[in-house]
Amino acid sequence: MVKLPTMTVIGGGIGGLTCALAWQAVGGRVSVFERSVGPSEVGAGITLWPNAMVVLGRLGLTEKLRAAGHELEEGVITDQRGRPLLRTPVGSVSRSLGSVSLGIHRATLLSILVEALAPGLIEYRKECVRTEDDGEGIVSRFRDGSAFRSDVLVAADGLRSEVFGQVHGTAPPRYAGYLCHRGIAQYAGEDVPAGTAFEAWGRGLRFGLVRLDQERVYWFSNESAPEPETRIEPDLSRLRRVFSSWRAPIPAVLAAADPASVLLHPIFDRPFRRDRQGRGQLTFVGDAAHPMTPDLGQGACQAIEDAAELSDCLARVADPEMALRAYESHRFPRVNRMVRRSRFQGFVSQHSTWIGCLLRNTIIRCTPERLLTASFRDLVAPAIRPTRDDSH
Repeated sequence: MVKLPTMTVIGGGIGGLTCALAWQAVGGRVSVFERSVGPSEVGAGITLWPNAMVVLGRLGLTEKLRAAGHELEEGVITDQRGRPLLRTPVGSVSRSLGSVSLGIHRATLLSILVEALAPGLIEYRKECVRTEDDGEGIVSRFRDGSAFRSDVLVAADGLRSEVFGQVHGTAPPRYAGYLCHRGIAQYAGEDVPAGTAFEAWGRGLRFGLVRLDQERVYWFSNESAPEPETRIEPDLSRLRRVFSSWRAPIPAVLAAADPASVLLHPIFDRPFRRDRQGRGQLTFVGDAAHPMTPDLGQGACQAIEDAAELSDCLARVADPEMALRAYESHRFPRVNRMVRRSRFQGFVSQHSTWIGCLLRNTIIRCTPERLLTASFRDLVAPAIRPTRDDSH
C-alpha cells in the first residue's frame, strides 16, 4: 500500500479546496493556506458542466450542489436582436454522460466545499512569499514569519500566482482582447427561464445570463477593447446605455443589477507549457497552472479535474515527485486543448467587423445541429470516471 504524503495547498479557491477535499477523501493529511481574511462572498455565477460534476460526485457533493443550483436543460445563442443562432440540448447531453449541468453562485460552491472539509484545515491571512526544499520536505514561508513543512505542495493561488512566479519568474499571461463585467441581478422575470443558459452576440459585444434561483440571475458582458494600462473600475451605468437596445430581457436585467455585485476584469490566458509546470515535490492546479478564457465555462471545471487527477496519481504512485510529474503529463494534452479552444471561441464570438459577424452567424446557422451537439458533448464529457453513481 502506498504511504500517502502530506500535502500543503496554497490558495483557498475552487481548485485548492477541491484538491484538499479529494486528498482528504483518500485519507491523506492536508492543510490549506489562503491569503484573504476569510471565506469569500465575492463572485458571480459559475457553470458546472458534467466533467466537473462527476468529480464533485465522487466527493459526495451531488445532492448539496443540485439543491443549491439550477439544473441547465438548454443553451441558447442569439444575435443582439434575438434572432437564433444555435440551441444546445444541455440537459439530454448531460444525462447521457451520467450527470447534470448546473448554474450556481461561486460563493455557494465555495461554501459547500469548505463545509465538506474537516474543521481546522484552512488557515486564513496566510500569504505565501517563498517555498523551498529543505531535504526533509517542501517548506512554505508566509509573510507573517511562520512556516509549514509537508511532503507535497500544491499551488492553487490563481492567475497571478506568487508560487508560479517564484518557480518560473516572469511569464505574463496573454491578454485575450476583451474586458468582462460580471454581476448578480435580483430578477424574477419569466423571460429568464430556469434551465436555460443564454448568450447574445453582437459586434465586439456579448451578453450572457443564467438563472441561479427563483429570484437571482447571473449575468456577464464582454466588450472587445485594448488591454488597459491601469486598473479600471466597473461601470454599470455605461453598460446600461451600451445594451439599451439589445433584445429582452437584457436591458431589464441590467436595470435590476446590484451595483455592489459588479466585477470587471481584463481576460487573460496562458498556454500550459511543459517547461512551466512543477518542480520537485511542488505542482500547480487551476489558474496557477493554466489560466484560460471563460468562453467555454471550463476554467473552474478544469481546476476540479486537476484535483481529481492529482489525488489519483499521489495515491497510486509511491514516489511523490514521480506522482506529480505523472499528474502533469496526464493533464497536459487535455488542458492545453481547452486553453486553445476557449481562446478560439472568444475570437469567434468577439468579432467586431460587420462582415465578420455576418459570416460567423451564417456559418453557425448553417452548421448541422448534430455536429454542434457532438462538439458540446466532447467539451463537457468527463475525463475522470465516477467511482460510483453519484449523479442522481
